[in-house]
Amino acid sequence: MKKTFLVISLIFLPLTFFAQEESVSILDKIAQETCEHLSSEDLKDLSSDELTIKLGLYIIKLYSDYQEELNAEGFNIDFSDDANGAEYFGEKVGINMIKFCPEVLMALAENEAFYDDDEYEVVEEFYAEGKLLKLEGEEFSNILIVDTEGRIQKFLWFANFAGSDKIMYSDSIEGLDVGITYKNTECYSPKLKEYIIRKEILEIIYL
Repeated sequence: MKKTFLVISLIFLPLTFFAQEESVSILDKIAQETCEHLSSEDLKDLSSDELTIKLGLYIIKLYSDYQEELNAEGFNIDFSDDANGAEYFGEKVGINMIKFCPEVLMALAENEAFYDDDEYEVVEEFYAEGKLLKLEGEEFSNILIVDTEGRIQKFLWFANFAGSDKIMYSDSIEGLDVGITYKNTECYSPKLKEYIIRKEILEIIYL
């Protein structure tokens, strides 16, 4: 289930949503039962990951319990289909849950259970300018520059990045003025038998 659906719903749902008067649909019923389930005592001591799994499984269970009524209202979920599967159904339930337990959703939105660490990883970026000196290395390349303060800096070419094509296919790169955006990456050194920090290139621009 898409972990961020509740957060997105809370941020972008129009306030007029709360003022709407409508009959209780089967989706409302599922949302209300999910809110009640989230408030139960047996969930309060769970870790973030456990809570995420429990919530997803519970919503899928409710789909099974109310499948006939859901189908009658046009919800024909194919759990093998990414576009119309568990994530889609979870988003619909999450939006309706705002009617019944907004305070619970606000608390969950602050819980890391609804954030994927890979998706929302904050990468600290750095920038350096200078003249290219050379490429070195065999299995992995390092790019050396002389920066604007006259220091030699080494940058790791670990993955594809914007601006790499020019270096890859040029016969000579020495003396090119560049700006390098990079991040600090932890790498294991078998020689030192410890982890070391390398400046991994994210982008090169040509000045």
